[in-house]
Amino acid sequence: MPRRRASRRARTVKDVQQESTNSEGSSRRKTTRRTRRRMYQRKTIDIDSYTRSVVSEVASALGLDLLNLTNEELVEVLKPAIEAVVGEARYKPSIDTIISRLRRHFTNIAKLISMQLLRLKEKLAPEQLEFIILNGEEVAGINAPRLYHEALKYKRLDLINNLRILWEKYGNPTPFTCPKCGFRAVIPDLTCIICGNSLTERELKKSIDFKEKLMEFAENASISEIKEVLEKGYVLVGEYIKPPSAPRSRFDIELFLSSEERKMLSSILKSKIERLVK
Repeated sequence: MPRRRASRRARTVKDVQQESTNSEGSSRRKTTRRTRRRMYQRKTIDIDSYTRSVVSEVASALGLDLLNLTNEELVEVLKPAIEAVVGEARYKPSIDTIISRLRRHFTNIAKLISMQLLRLKEKLAPEQLEFIILNGEEVAGINAPRLYHEALKYKRLDLINNLRILWEKYGNPTPFTCPKCGFRAVIPDLTCIICGNSLTERELKKSIDFKEKLMEFAENASISEIKEVLEKGYVLVGEYIKPPSAPRSRFDIELFLSSEERKMLSSILKSKIERLVK
């Protein structure tokens, strides 16, 4: 019996030692977690406050002081750009550093600035309009309808020409050029999504040289396709002319045939049939 009690006491001492070891390990782990938590809880830069402190010098260095903006508007315009180049830094970069970064990434920075200008300004000043069209790239292309009217107001035909290029590259061009504004922007309801002009079928046919395209279609179409067009009385017009049963694209327009156009198709159809018989 005494030996058994001694054995129990020995085990209890070992248990206490193990518990002490576990406690020390747990304490170290808690300390490590607290240290890590304090590291992650360090505050990053207050971008709003930082932007306000450097806005004048940054705007002057980038030429943005010529955009006819108030100091508050400059802060709003520059804040996303500064935030983009500062990232999650925990120290305030010097003004020279921030200006250098903004210049180095100016192609993308200009797009952010252009977006902010479009968001902030209901009506753009000439300087702001010019900045967006010359520097905004896809931002300008996507917003071509609004920018066209702004440029037209200032009679800036040079900017409108630039905007046409951006619309073709980044916008949503259609197969049909509007005879009023010169943008490829006429949609199936015969309106231009750039200038708002509404076209008649006659105007659209004239602008795309429809008669020549119809003749080309008839020369290459099968007899059944020509018969289908004469029966339905219209064709689908997109990048090219096709019969009504052909698969449609989203910009295809239905154009109905005049009596003169029907006669032309009938004549070509007759010739095709005669050649086939021979």
